[in-house]
Amino acid sequence: MKIVRFLGTRHAGFTRKEIAEHTGLNPNGDFTKMLKALLGSDFVVKYTPFGFSQREEYYKLIDSFCWFWLHFKEKKAVNQTDYWQQHLKESDVASWRGIAFEEVCLQHISQIKYALHIGAVSSQESSLIVKGSEEADGMQIDLLIDRADGMQIDLLIDRADDAVNVCEMKFYKAPYAVTKGYAQVLNSRLQALEEKNPTKTFLLTYVGNSELVSNEYSDIFRASVTLDDLFI
Repeated sequence: MKIVRFLGTRHAGFTRKEIAEHTGLNPNGDFTKMLKALLGSDFVVKYTPFGFSQREEYYKLIDSFCWFWLHFKEKKAVNQTDYWQQHLKESDVASWRGIAFEEVCLQHISQIKYALHIGAVSSQESSLIVKGSEEADGMQIDLLIDRADGMQIDLLIDRADDAVNVCEMKFYKAPYAVTKGYAQVLNSRLQALEEKNPTKTFLLTYVGNSELVSNEYSDIFRASVTLDDLFI
């Protein structure tokens, strides 16, 4: 349970080394068996972040019930039958909605590809994690920072035709409008990705529960997918 609790602290997951260090578990054969058991039972998946070597494998918690339990049962001890009605505007609930929506998207990648008309194109899906104080495989961090602790892209669809869909997953009550500031952040991300991977074409892709508002900055997204597309 230590491993599951720790993995529940970051949506993108952690390396084997990080898991061992933060849980205090000895990274021996028994530790390996525990990770394999979590992988085999589909509580956890293992993946290599985009642009990283195979040695940089991450373990990520994907079980939706575990996420919910850790954040709203064990952590907050929620027992009120009307909790959701009374706390809809709290930041924790808003954050949970975003995480839950991202998990739905990650469980419907084939539908996302179909909506993008690339269903027949072979691809590999991964995430990208860059810490604010580090370099990842030589990637210049200052071009990627949009938060003090670094940057994270939850879904990149790396296609066999050398194009990569960089998916921005957004959960908003109203249609989503790109601001000037956020457009600049997205441009910086693209610039860094293109410099690191000059043979790839990167396509910013909006994936949201609501429609993308058409404005002077919305053209930064080359394609868009909405919640309805995930359930066709």
